[in-house]
Amino acid sequence: MIESSPRNYTIKTSFLAETAAWMEHSGAPQLIEQFYEEQRGQGGRPVVQRFTVLGYLTVKAVSISMGRVASIAEVYRVITEMTAEQLDLLGMDKRVKNSTYGAFEAWITRRFVPIDPGKDLPARRITNREHRAVVAQRSAQDIADSELAADRLHTVINLLVAGSIEEADPAGGAGDVVNDETIIDLAGPSSDIGSKPDKLRAASYTGAFYAPGKNDNRVHAEGDQERRVIKSARKMGFAVGMTAVARIGAGEDLYSIPPVITGIAIGPDPLLVDIG
Repeated sequence: MIESSPRNYTIKTSFLAETAAWMEHSGAPQLIEQFYEEQRGQGGRPVVQRFTVLGYLTVKAVSISMGRVASIAEVYRVITEMTAEQLDLLGMDKRVKNSTYGAFEAWITRRFVPIDPGKDLPARRITNREHRAVVAQRSAQDIADSELAADRLHTVINLLVAGSIEEADPAGGAGDVVNDETIIDLAGPSSDIGSKPDKLRAASYTGAFYAPGKNDNRVHAEGDQERRVIKSARKMGFAVGMTAVARIGAGEDLYSIPPVITGIAIGPDPLLVDIG
């Protein structure tokens, strides 16, 4: 099993502490826990707290910064191999070492459902027809819950962005400017991915299939020569669009201060073919 394979790298406690401080400063872990408690309500069996949202988000961020694939299996492997000092730093103890991967995965599902706008959509490749069928079955309450979760997710994302900014109001700053949207691929071009009902979507339900207009680069020969057709390359895939807001300097010297991103919005790009 992937989640049981030993790590071949070491995470310094100082780096872990620095990342955890960013997470705590952002307030995102606390807000996610608050959303969970509000949705969970009163009653039920006492919850045995082994993992923490702070620990999960911190290890995710550390893995990404190290160029690792920050999968659930990778986070589980890192947490269960941490030292007692590192676990204590993230609000956990040695009990996590005895937890199974299945228990960890179930804990994540429960904690993050309140900020999951597609909790009824499977995290695997399905056809567009199957996707539309699930969405069409949503009740008015399901739609309202999805919209609320999307708003919460947007808030959490931007708390993380804001928490990473060391100097919130730099001298010489003149405000913010919206950057051009960036398309982030979730799945590359493939013969089985597309916008038709029988074509597949990416395993991530967020996003949409896109295929911008194809340029006509055909070359027609003159006279008796045969017509040659040069096919143009066409970029396509399954993606989300990310629009960022970055601060700028005053007057014509826009880059007199570092162009730090201060906020982002993620969603299907206007140019994408969103068949959802």
